[in-house]
Amino acid sequence: MATNKLFTNEEFTKLVETLNGIGNHIPENLAPYIWDQYKKISGSSENRPCYCSSSAAHWRKAVDVCRGYINEHRNEYRSDGEHTAAV
Repeated sequence: MATNKLFTNEEFTKLVETLNGIGNHIPENLAPYIWDQYKKISGSSENRPCYCSSSAAHWRKAVDVCRGYINEHRNEYRSDGEHTAAV
């Protein structure tokens, strides 16, 4: 069965763990990582937005795309019950 995995299992685990630790505010030190993962998933070539409140919609979109990918592809990365927590 062909798969469309964008990440290794370790990378996927890191993405899940990172997003599980994010609520309504992305810590500034994680912003570049989140944006890079968003671009990888979406295929976007958008430049990273500034880290100000006027860019909140861009950051929300990035988090939503990453969480959507996790939820849609969780079973492709699952092994021994990993990645079962909701994002």
